[in-house]
Amino acid sequence: MNEESAALCAADRFHAFVEVRPDPASGAGEQGPGALAGLTIGVKDNIEVRGLPFTAGHPLFEQRRAPRDAAAVTQLRAAGGRILGVTRTDSGGFGVTTPEVVNPMAENLVAGGSSGGSAAAVAAGLVNLGLGTDTGGSVRIPAACTGIFGFKPSWGRVSLDGTWPLAPALDHVGVMARTLELLQHAAEVLVQQPFGQAHSAPVIGVDAKMIDACDTAVRGGFQRALQRLRDAGLTVRNVDLPAPDVLTRVHGTLVLAQGRDVYSSVWPQHAARLGPAAAHALRAAEALDAADVQGAWDQARAIKTRAAQVFEHVDVLLAPTLSIPPPARNQFRVTVRGVEGSVVRLLVQQTCLANLCGLPALSAPLLPAPGQPVKQSLQIMAAAGRDALAFDCAHRLATVFSSC
Repeated sequence: MNEESAALCAADRFHAFVEVRPDPASGAGEQGPGALAGLTIGVKDNIEVRGLPFTAGHPLFEQRRAPRDAAAVTQLRAAGGRILGVTRTDSGGFGVTTPEVVNPMAENLVAGGSSGGSAAAVAAGLVNLGLGTDTGGSVRIPAACTGIFGFKPSWGRVSLDGTWPLAPALDHVGVMARTLELLQHAAEVLVQQPFGQAHSAPVIGVDAKMIDACDTAVRGGFQRALQRLRDAGLTVRNVDLPAPDVLTRVHGTLVLAQGRDVYSSVWPQHAARLGPAAAHALRAAEALDAADVQGAWDQARAIKTRAAQVFEHVDVLLAPTLSIPPPARNQFRVTVRGVEGSVVRLLVQQTCLANLCGLPALSAPLLPAPGQPVKQSLQIMAAAGRDALAFDCAHRLATVFSSC
């Protein structure tokens, strides 16, 4: 282990990394918009980095090493980024808390998941950028829990080649950073397109059902934010999307059904050697029948059609990234407005729509959250293919809220 590796391992008291092996220092890289020369990157352990672990969080794969770089890693390296190592994930990407990882912003709270190691490495200042995957919010959720920025591009904009699948129709590669500017540089590299600025202010859509599903503190903070946007002259319109419980049920069924297919060659004979989050999910997947799965696909198509109709009237959708403040470690149930629900469902409640519809989605810690160690995170979603608009809106909102 060289001096840089040893220093990074010593600094990683948050258990963010599975293994550290920094790329050689180099100033090489493309110049111009999106260039990442000199920036350091942690890569989630379900994305191939040549010669480093590629376990996807499973003891079953603990000896597996990546034979090549994933397409996204190749792009980041070509832009001058330096990979420092691979970061921890909930097993298979199924979980949303990454329990082994400590949240650098508040050690008593979850770091979020499943890209929790990458988020913690960024939040702790161990790397500039965190690369992860997002199937239901697995980039945006840990970004919100650790007080950083996260972005999931439109489905298909970034190649999944070299990533371990969870639900291929919903999987995305995404990125995290401590600043919006750094996040945009990395996103431009990944989608291979510079993001220009829109000429007019976006029309913002908000679904009251999504807000009503939130914890009292989150709901109040979001409502105050909407008033501030209106006071700043931005147009906010009410929209009507499927109810949050419908979104989470459809999303959950599709993740379980596709995950069951992905793991069919190792389940159940190797169940004991899969990580806890994956084993729990795959046991639940056994209860699905063909009618359940077909019904979920039919509903997913209807949800996508409805979202497309909404975007005929607004430019972006705005919602909290999380329905609840980041929960405590080892907390599995939370009561919201008198109704007890699972932490997993409540953490994906706001984020899974973007995966079901393939929308670009950006989480940004912009709002004060009294009594909380991290700012409240807003989620900005744009129509599929309009990734640049999500960033344009984020910059505008950051300006409005800069005096908060």
